Amino acid sequence: GLLLLPLILVSIYHIDRVEQLADVNRNISTVQFTAGVRTLTIIRQVDLLDEYVQKYVVTNDPGYREKMVESRDSLHSALDQLGNLELSKRERGATNRLLDRWTKISRNELLTTPLPQRTTEERDNENQQRNRAKLRALSQQMKQMRSDALAVIDSTEDEIEAQVLRSDDASRRFTRLSWTAIAVALFLSVCVLGITVYSINKPLQRLIEGTRVVSRGDFVFRFEETSRDEFAQLTRAFNRMLKRLEELERVKRELLSHVSHELK
Repeated sequence: GLLLLPLILVSIYHIDRVEQLADVNRNISTVQFTAGVRTLTIIRQVDLLDEYVQKYVVTNDPGYREKMVESRDSLHSALDQLGNLELSKRERGATNRLLDRWTKISRNELLTTPLPQRTTEERDNENQQRNRAKLRALSQQMKQMRSDALAVIDSTEDEIEAQVLRSDDASRRFTRLSWTAIAVALFLSVCVLGITVYSINKPLQRLIEGTRVVSRGDFVFRFEETSRDEFAQLTRAFNRMLKRLEELERVKRELLSHVSHELK
């Protein structure tokens, strides 16, 4: 039982470590991978939205506005999906900054209100100048949003690296514990072996001593019965044998004495 206990504990710890490593691998392959893919999708949607907004402002073409609205809605959906993931603390901070940036951008007039129809050339030039100023400000915000999205990707890569390091640390701790358990098991084995050898050797030495005494003709010798194990059974059997030998020796002496008396 003592020898099996360390091995059982190591086995339980091994199963727990394997499950934890499997969880790390699942997290890396699901949450972080999904976050990275969705962030790249967000960057792509930001580029498309910026492109369609510029084309719409320059041309005032309703077709570009439809594409702009479609890209805006797709971007909003991708951001919602990213925000619903179970992210680490650092990833959550970067994602929240990205979402806050989008909240401000989504209220921009160019994304919410259709451009007025062109009238006179002078009025159209004024509108164009105002829209271009708004477009430059919006493009700058879009650029900042790309930077925020790249920060999310960086935080995801850092989290993957941190999880790999945690997995490696768990493996090293498991290795150390395994060697410790093996050393403990070997130590206990040596102790149990020593105790077993001692418990066997002492009764054997007594039996050897007893046989030497008996071989000299001393049938009065008896072993003390101090235990209840197999050696005690052997001791009782040996004592019974000595008792019978003593009786035979006594009968032999009586017979010799009687024969000697008759011969006289």
